[in-house]
Amino acid sequence: MSSNEIRKIMESLDRIVKEDSSGVERMVAQFKDDAINHAKRIQQNNYSYSDSDYMEFFDGYSDLDQIHDALQIYKMIMQLIPDADDNEATVKASIDKLAGMN
Repeated sequence: MSSNEIRKIMESLDRIVKEDSSGVERMVAQFKDDAINHAKRIQQNNYSYSDSDYMEFFDGYSDLDQIHDALQIYKMIMQLIPDADDNEATVKASIDKLAGMN
């Protein structure tokens, strides 16, 4: 993933959070509710499951994919940032990995 793609994903996450910081939580809560209800419908339909059933889990939630990707990148970056108390070799290795992300 290029640094340009990473920046776009982070900007997207930043925009979503700035617009309404509780919007992400509401979106995830709604996603959970919809997934539970859809699973119950599948149970009631004798577990009949098709491609369209699979896709229905994700309908209307493309923003969550962007948020997920952004958070994965955020977690990866946070793991690479060294502590100030780390030894010189650890700092160098972490900074080299971070600087080399493309």
